[in-house]
Amino acid sequence: MSKIAATSGMGTLRWINAYVKQFPIVTHDHTFLVSKVIEKVTEIIGNKSHGKQTDALEEEINELVMDIYQLTEDEKEIVRKS
Repeated sequence: MSKIAATSGMGTLRWINAYVKQFPIVTHDHTFLVSKVIEKVTEIIGNKSHGKQTDALEEEINELVMDIYQLTEDEKEIVRKS
């Protein structure tokens, strides 16, 4: 956090503009992918309320989010290993 924000001296953080500009912001229309994420989240909520495992669904969401951010396969592999 110290690289993207500095303390204001008042116990709050002041965002450093040069670093904030580097945040990945989705600018393309990914309505279909976002709707798939919403479906998966709804399914996870239902499964958790019945004590079912959700690992596979969570992994599907991870893949969808990486697709939304248009990560390359190399970038996806880095994320998967972390």
